[in-house]
Order: sequence, then structure tokens, then C-alpha cells
Amino acid sequence: MTPKAVLSQMSLDLFCASQEPDTTRSLRIYDLAPKYCYDKPVTPLSDAKVASFTRPFSIKGHPYEVTVQAATITDPKGVEQVAFPAGREELVEAALRKMALSGSAINHKGSLGVKFSIYDLKQELAQHGHKASHNDIKRSILILRRSTLRITDQETGKTWEENFFPQLAVGGWADGPGSEYSKWYVSFHSLVTDNITNLQYRDMNYPDLMAIKGMLARYIFQRMVSVYTYANPKEPYQPTRNQLLTESGKGLTGRSSALTEQVKRALGQLMDQRIIEHWDITKRDVEGKKTVNVHYNIFPTKRFVRQVIRANDQERQRTATVTRSRLAEVRAGLEGSES
Repeated sequence: MTPKAVLSQMSLDLFCASQEPDTTRSLRIYDLAPKYCYDKPVTPLSDAKVASFTRPFSIKGHPYEVTVQAATITDPKGVEQVAFPAGREELVEAALRKMALSGSAINHKGSLGVKFSIYDLKQELAQHGHKASHNDIKRSILILRRSTLRITDQETGKTWEENFFPQLAVGGWADGPGSEYSKWYVSFHSLVTDNITNLQYRDMNYPDLMAIKGMLARYIFQRMVSVYTYANPKEPYQPTRNQLLTESGKGLTGRSSALTEQVKRALGQLMDQRIIEHWDITKRDVEGKKTVNVHYNIFPTKRFVRQVIRANDQERQRTATVTRSRLAEVRAGLEGSES
């Protein structure tokens, strides 16, 4: 059974309110769920050995579990394939969420959705260095529409389960003159609505997110935005290699040196994007001659710290707005009962 939050107009207005054009939102639970496939996301249906995966993750010690059921799609040659959401689908969803924030959001029956054209979505992706054809984008939308995402709170048992895009209204499926400009509609997963309704999101730099090339680096960035809320140049973020690889969904398969290299490469991408200033290894856990884990100090740039401080201020303002609104409702109720 899927708990269904109802998106109020006030929640939507607070979510979409942005003082900065380069701001998007990082959803606390939804965006930290390791729901994308890193390796071999597409397989011919006849060769597919698995059509789902389940991964544990945690947020500040609170345990969750994510399960993704792959989509079945047909390639241009008519071959049926099993396809998991991967890097392109992550970027398509991020772009659509930003478009919703920028004036295209729709509150349809209590769920967040967005109205868009393939042309506008293609332009949005290209503007941030991700060129994709009309067919590439349609394929990604189909994968997100047909893939099922279940996220479970392991302590309470609360579960959110439905397609990444539960609803899809196709505006221009066939290629042809003007088809890229037809209006489409998708709704987002119920946990997106739940996170918005409960103010479980933080401001995040959208150009930074879209400029990061690697999926692991993007995940680390979003995790820093959500949990490294005390960011300070003198107080480093201190994850371990195994934590970053496991909770991102990358996994621990392979040689220890290769695993360490993956994290090194991701941290290098974050340095290139001026999100972290530098990093170092503080400790290696060793069993015999094998390194089984690596501990890091990750120091943010002053630029990233400023973004965190601004996000903290915005979060406090949203909470205060909701508190004032609820107090006003209580007062109105008391006055009504006295009259």
C-alpha cells in the first residue's frame, strides 16, 4: 500500500518559490535513494537475467531500502529490451523538476506534475552540456514511465511504490513537423510529493548538478547538500569509501584499488566543479594485505559553504512560514468555536 501525501497549494508555492534562477531542490529521501543503474542498464529481453534490484541506504543512521523494477521497451529495430533508469534518465528527471520550479508545475489531484515540450526539454539539457535527440528523450521518458520504484522506511515500514512517472500524457509521439513543440505532461513519484509536503528538501545549485559528468560524483554532491548542513572549511565531510559506493548504488564489486580509484575520480570531478577544495585519506582499514575501507576528510570550497548557509536560511524561512500558517488556522478555529 502506498501512502499518498496530498500536495497543498501552500506546499507547492513554497517549493517553487526561488530567489535565485540557478536554484533547484534536493529532496531528502527521494534524491538520496540509490535508484539508478550504473552498469549495463539495457539488456535484450531474451538475455535478461534480472529485471529488478534492491539496495539498502541510510540517511543519518535512519535505514531505508529501495527496489527498482526495470522497464520493458522496444528498440528502433523492434527488439524488446529490459531497461533500468540510468544516467540520462537521472538528468531528464532533474531537468523536468527544474522546469516545474520555473513555472511549469501542475498540482494535479494532489500530486506534483510538469507540462513541457520535447523541444524545451532538449534545450534545457543542451544548455547544461547534455545533448540528446528527440528519440533519446522520448526513450528516457518511457523508461521512467514504465520502471517501478519502491522505497521503504525500514524502521516504520512506510512504503512509497509506483512508477518513477506515474502519469504520462503524450503530446507528440510521432516524429514530424511540429511534434517537438507539442505539450506533454508527467507526474512525479508520490515520494516527491511527500518530501515537498513535509518540507524535506533543500536548495541546491542546479548548474553545478547538471555540470557534474559522473553519476557517483552527482550522488556525492546531492548527499553533501542534504546531510552536510554544517558545512565549514575547517569541518570536513567525513564519509568512507564503502559508504559512498554502497549508498550511491555503485556497489563494492571489484578490486579494492579499483573501488578507491572510482571515489578518487568522483572527488576530482567535484574539485573541478569548485564544490570541494581538497580532500585527503585519514585512515585505511586493512585486513591482512587487503584494504577493506578508506576514510576521507572532504573540505568544501567557500563557494559551497555560502550555498549551504543560504540553503539553511531558506529552510528556516519555509519552516517559519508553515508555522505561522498553522497558528493562524488554529486561532481561526478557536475564534469560530467561540462565536
